[in-house]
Amino acid sequence: MIIAAPCEEGAGEGVGEQRFYETMKNASDMPSLLEALRQTGYPPGAQRAFVMAKVLEKTHVIVVGAEHPDVVRDCKMIPAATMDEAFEMTRQALGDDLDVLLVPHALLTLPIVTSDE
Repeated sequence: MIIAAPCEEGAGEGVGEQRFYETMKNASDMPSLLEALRQTGYPPGAQRAFVMAKVLEKTHVIVVGAEHPDVVRDCKMIPAATMDEAFEMTRQALGDDLDVLLVPHALLTLPIVTSDE
């Protein structure tokens, strides 16, 4: 998954943003983080870490153009300076025969999953 996000504020200054950041930063791996959050629950902000850990359990996330690439790394995601760099990382990991789905308004988009059956 490739996301263009400048992240001008780094992790953000709010309590929820800081909880997300600290939860992700302190995680050793996603399965352990998910198990810990399931057992202990999570305060506001840390629920974002739970959702992100579910994503990262299945796929890599590359964040393009982040002004604070160290924050991206701390959150177990991969920083890339440009979209070309992100595509090259993806090509190296998955090969040349790739399908790309561009979702320009992803936060406003609801996918419809269909079956050919």
